[in-house]
Amino acid sequence: TAKLGPYNKTSREGTIADIIVDEPKITGNVYLAGTFDSIVAKCIPVGTAIKIRAMPNFGGIMNDSAHPGNWSKIKIKLFDPDGVQVITVKDTTGAAIDLTDIDANATEIDIDNIDTKEWDTGTWKVKIVSDKATCNEVDVSSPEYEFTLRSSELSIDAVKEVVYKGEDIILTVTGYPNYYYYFAVENVTAGEE
Repeated sequence: TAKLGPYNKTSREGTIADIIVDEPKITGNVYLAGTFDSIVAKCIPVGTAIKIRAMPNFGGIMNDSAHPGNWSKIKIKLFDPDGVQVITVKDTTGAAIDLTDIDANATEIDIDNIDTKEWDTGTWKVKIVSDKATCNEVDVSSPEYEFTLRSSELSIDAVKEVVYKGEDIILTVTGYPNYYYYFAVENVTAGEE
């Protein structure tokens, strides 16, 4: 019930300590690696490197009271299209990254250059949670973020294979994000389909 904000605490010995009262929260996002282009609710090709960003508002502030000198920790819960939790991922150099033991030592924590080339196609889900044991029983989590991995091949699908003069051409182009594609219609003969 305390008012949110910073406080100063003075001990009997005269030592002053800063205390911050705030509601703990975690938010996050999933980006194309090396950018701020969010892929949440979007589709990217398999093999695209991604970055998961966790943003705990207690990062860099809360220490593990059971182990003085250690930061509290967060976990990234990553679920594949079958709903199976992925505990370890690889970065683009092949190094393993444990998603269950991440120091909450900042308000923005990036797990960057995650390699998706061996991942299954389909919808992936990400949720960021506090580790109660090291967060002094604080139990908070982010919303769930989803993105879809699809085949890396360029494809063009037409609603109709043949169109006549005056009809609309409707195409779905599946390719790499942030690439430019050019569409050309060739070999059109007057009076023919």
